[in-house]
Amino acid sequence: MGRRRKSVRSSDDGLSYLAGVGLFILLIYSLFQKVLEWIAVHKNEIIIGGICFIILLIIIYLIVIWFQNRNRGNMRPQYKIPPSFTSARPSQNDDRSFVNNQQLNHNEIRLTTVEIQEWNNRQKLREKEQRRQREFAFSGIEQIDKMTGRDFEKRMKVLFEMKGWKAELTPDTNDFGADLLVWTPEGKKIVVQCKRYRKNIGNDAVQQVVSAKEHYKADATMVITNQRLTKNARILAGSTKTEIWDRDRLIIEIEEAEKRFDDNNRTFKAK
Repeated sequence: MGRRRKSVRSSDDGLSYLAGVGLFILLIYSLFQKVLEWIAVHKNEIIIGGICFIILLIIIYLIVIWFQNRNRGNMRPQYKIPPSFTSARPSQNDDRSFVNNQQLNHNEIRLTTVEIQEWNNRQKLREKEQRRQREFAFSGIEQIDKMTGRDFEKRMKVLFEMKGWKAELTPDTNDFGADLLVWTPEGKKIVVQCKRYRKNIGNDAVQQVVSAKEHYKADATMVITNQRLTKNARILAGSTKTEIWDRDRLIIEIEEAEKRFDDNNRTFKAK
């Protein structure tokens, strides 16, 4: 009798379990049908909402990427940092690229250093030239006697500038007989031959400046020397209307220029 009751109970439990599963399936099926019906009714709204949701996600993603790039740009170091080395050995190409980058950095530094050095050199030359011009401005006849020919020409250029005239040096070679081109305040153009010698000057200086007059289309000629001219040179200068500044006249011109310079209380600036 006991065994029959046990079998009846087990069969009842199985039927109850199947009934429960069936009801659950029916419930799920009915819910699924309701969902399908709701989707069928609101199909357009669902599509539009899905599209809007996807667009919103894309916008958020782009904003996050933009902020990340901005932060990386602010945190970027001023100098390039070599790549970190891991436990694995880098390839040969990585080594070469790293070496090339380092060489480029060193080349950039060298270029910058060279530019700075060139600027310093030009500045030193400019200051040296200004010091020489100031020395020229106050050098007397004794200092002129010790100058080279080119320095004497530069000294005469400074003298004319102190007088308020415009002066220009001709090239060292192929000057066609003129060492200076001078313009008076009235606009008169003069070709000048400068002779710093230890003896008196002959006809050659006058002949050279006279021939230079035609080449430079000048209005007048002049010979300046720290010495004196021979008798024949003075006769030729008179016939060609060449103005002569010999030693005595040169001393007078230097003293008058320095006096005007001191009276006006100006600072000489070389051109």
